[in-house]
Amino acid sequence: MVDFGARRMHGMDAALKAARAFYIAGVAATSNVLAGKLYDLPVTGTMAHSYIQSHDDEADAFKAFVSSFSETVLLVDTYDTLAGIHKVISLADTLGSDFRVKGVRLDSGDLLTLSRKVRQALDNAGLRQVEIFVSGNLDEYGIVKVG
Repeated sequence: MVDFGARRMHGMDAALKAARAFYIAGVAATSNVLAGKLYDLPVTGTMAHSYIQSHDDEADAFKAFVSSFSETVLLVDTYDTLAGIHKVISLADTLGSDFRVKGVRLDSGDLLTLSRKVRQALDNAGLRQVEIFVSGNLDEYGIVKVG
């Protein structure tokens, strides 16, 4: 579990202090770069929908992002989750042993159902090492429903 809370927090001070508190409570990392710097916390993140939308083609966005951040997490649901995952699989085929993507992120829709379909597609493609990261309106209530 990682902290993406700054997107919802009211005020930068709250986001900084929350990132520190989350880490103390056991959250693995934060997306808040300033909190990482100030409190020596591990920082993590994934690509944004806007990055994908700034490209003419989703596959081109994945390829460009991986060329800068090879061991990354790719956001696959900007347009169509299952089409997005097949573009990741195609990229893996193209890159071969140079494919080092750590995971894919699902940010919308029925996260449980989609995660199962994505896992099956990745496994069928021999990409069992690629993890699935979920985000998007998740809170303690939503996690209990999914779990």
